[in-house]
Amino acid sequence: MRKAELELPIPRVPLADPIDGLIKTDDLLDDVIVEITIWKGAKTNDSLHLTLNGFTVGQEYTLDNPIEGAIIELAIPVDAELTTDGVYRLRYVTSSFPGGNTAESPVVDIKVDRTAPGAHQLGYMDFPEEAKDGLTAAELAAMGDTLTGRIYGYTGLSGGDTIFTYWGSIPGPEIVLTGNENGDTPIEVPFDKDFLLSLGNNPGATYYRIKDRAGNLSASSKEVTITLFLTEVITDLSPPVVENYDGLIDYGDALSNVKVDIPSTAILQDGDEVLLRWGPIPIGPYPVDLDDLSQEFVLIFDIAYATIAQAGDGVRQLRYDVLRDGHLIGVSKTIDVNVKIELPVPGTLEKPTIKGGSSTPSAEDNVIDENDFELDATVILSWNDNFNAGESIQIYWSGQEVLIPPYTITNSDTAAGRPLLLVIPNSAFKPIGTGTDIRVYYSVSQPGNPNQSFSEERGVIVRSKDELPGGSDGLDAPQFEQLNSNGAINRENSVNGAPIYIKPFLNISVGQTIVFTYEAYSDLVSDELSFVWTHTSAPLTSEQVIDGYRFSVPRSELMRHCYGHAETTYQVISDNGTGNSKRASAYVDLRVAGVCTV
Repeated sequence: MRKAELELPIPRVPLADPIDGLIKTDDLLDDVIVEITIWKGAKTNDSLHLTLNGFTVGQEYTLDNPIEGAIIELAIPVDAELTTDGVYRLRYVTSSFPGGNTAESPVVDIKVDRTAPGAHQLGYMDFPEEAKDGLTAAELAAMGDTLTGRIYGYTGLSGGDTIFTYWGSIPGPEIVLTGNENGDTPIEVPFDKDFLLSLGNNPGATYYRIKDRAGNLSASSKEVTITLFLTEVITDLSPPVVENYDGLIDYGDALSNVKVDIPSTAILQDGDEVLLRWGPIPIGPYPVDLDDLSQEFVLIFDIAYATIAQAGDGVRQLRYDVLRDGHLIGVSKTIDVNVKIELPVPGTLEKPTIKGGSSTPSAEDNVIDENDFELDATVILSWNDNFNAGESIQIYWSGQEVLIPPYTITNSDTAAGRPLLLVIPNSAFKPIGTGTDIRVYYSVSQPGNPNQSFSEERGVIVRSKDELPGGSDGLDAPQFEQLNSNGAINRENSVNGAPIYIKPFLNISVGQTIVFTYEAYSDLVSDELSFVWTHTSAPLTSEQVIDGYRFSVPRSELMRHCYGHAETTYQVISDNGTGNSKRASAYVDLRVAGVCTV
């Protein structure tokens, strides 16, 4: 048998690696062919079969007119054999006919490996610490213009494995392992400057896959993102634009919020951020939206008053920075803006107080009644410790200037520190008219300062006689509708009381109220007042506005008076003030035989 082994040719597997017999996984999809050379002395009807690890596999083959040195093929069926990974000992066994003597060929090893490298998952490719928060051009230069990734081994590492690296969707360097690698020394993957520059901005995450010699491809490794900032910072982007800038930003401009527009530029990408700098004050950053990249301006900043105030008055430089993942990639040109928002008087100015010019005892502050309307008015301004000599004060009455010329604060005013009393001419406020809520306020101006300080507004009631019920001539007297020929109220014409009529008057309107007064005197000619009776109407209706107002003095009040004379008047109360009527009088005589009886 030993002699036969030496004489039989070695079986050959064409698909197997000549070094270790590895058969690629893709080649295991079909039956594996084994080539056998016809040995010396082979005869017709001799036979042979294959064995793997000593077990017969496949079909027996019977020779027919064999020729020494010719090649025959036998197949290893992969549906039943070579199903597990490992090394298989392959040989063939011959059998002579008719003797049935057997001989075994020399053994050849074949290897099966269907397991992908890395087992469950490959670790990520590691990078230097300085690159993990983004790789700049300066950092890459310090690395010798090569960024080195490191792979710290994996399950199934073997010589001949190929590592395929990727940066986003772009293939990177390929590394073929020699078999000398181990887990103590990382496998280095060099990414040179030219490759990195070719990636552009935000190329994606880095990862790798491994293909072993059997052709098994691993799953993708864990990913790690290295943001690239390899382009130089652009320092001449278009400057920001201040909307409606006329050379000065004053208090009014700042109070209404200044708008600063950021022009579109070619370097901007979706997700970039813009940081605006108002002098020393940073504002933002705020992200740029993809939809705005095609617009003339990609962002509009509303600059709050507090920000402008914090930066202070004077010439302030404005510029913006463009950031990508927190790294500066662009700086705009600067523009200068002149800011002057300081007010002449800091803080809040109190409301003015308005006094009418008449000496009516019932006159009240902030009411210009029909008597005051014909006279000058006085405006009282509480003293403010921030007032300065040389500053000017103007009074605004319903938005119109009524102090001509404006009042200039004097050194004597600042020394005294007392409230200011300013006279408003009747000719200044009378043409403005009347109302129930005339707004009055004042301003303070300072030489060389474009801003004005304004007080809070005071609501003032202003009335004139022309607008009162009855107008400037007043109301006509009330009318007794039933008097006898002597002008008296007697028992016969007052059975249901004494009817009174108030005819429609000038400026009458729905909702006004009439207050009627009946004065009872003790004799036909006498100043001795016995009693007073009053009547207050309900608010006038639209019918009463047209037809006038009627009511009666009750019979009971007339009997109470009985004898003497009566004086009557009425007032009309309206939103514009109170109108007073003229007086009407009548005799009253309800006696019988000189006696007042019911």
